[in-house]
Amino acid sequence: MFTDYALKAISDASKIFNDPMKAIKAIFGIDIPDEQIKSLIEGVKAKVLNRADNLLNSIKKLF
Repeated sequence: MFTDYALKAISDASKIFNDPMKAIKAIFGIDIPDEQIKSLIEGVKAKVLNRADNLLNSIKKLF
């Protein structure tokens, strides 16, 4: 089930970047309160930034 949501999110990536709250509601097919979606979005952003930081640090170690 999670894979289905992930694949749908990937296929709708431009929608997620343009209007994340509307895209998340469409992906899950339910009306989620905006505050909960904002929390979800902030959590995902934090994870992505953390992974990007780890990747950059790994690259720096190569040089």
